[in-house]
Amino acid sequence: MKTLWSSLVLLLAAVPTVLWRRRCRGPHQRPVSPAVPPPSPPVVPPAPGAGTDPDPVRPVRSPELDARVAAAVLDVVAAMTSVELRRRLIEAVALLPDIGLVDPAPGTVFDPERHAWAETRPAPEAVDRDTVAVTLSVGLTDHLGRVVRPARVAVYDQEGE
Repeated sequence: MKTLWSSLVLLLAAVPTVLWRRRCRGPHQRPVSPAVPPPSPPVVPPAPGAGTDPDPVRPVRSPELDARVAAAVLDVVAAMTSVELRRRLIEAVALLPDIGLVDPAPGTVFDPERHAWAETRPAPEAVDRDTVAVTLSVGLTDHLGRVVRPARVAVYDQEGE
């Protein structure tokens, strides 16, 4: 009788373990049935005009978005101290297809439509008055050539002003 009770206790103790193993078994451990695989879905021809976008996940680029991104990058460039890194980022912005840079060379006549007078420097000679001494930050034009952001420049003015 004692053996019967011992066997019954062992059986009852083993049942939860067996049930647990069956429940926790992953899909890779399930036995493979010799059943026929499910039929593949029917092939439907694409609708007219479908498939013209090679990457439907990629957002559509717009010149306005390019201009906003370029302006944000140039804001960061203006705060940088590394000349080499500034140059590289400005070159990267220049690669955007619908963006033009406003980067006046020293000696260029100040144009209020394209330049923002940020600093005044004494003119070395009278002929240098109202010309760009140095570009402090590069400006931008949009895809139509309109100035989106004028270049911030230091301008030569009369000596002592």
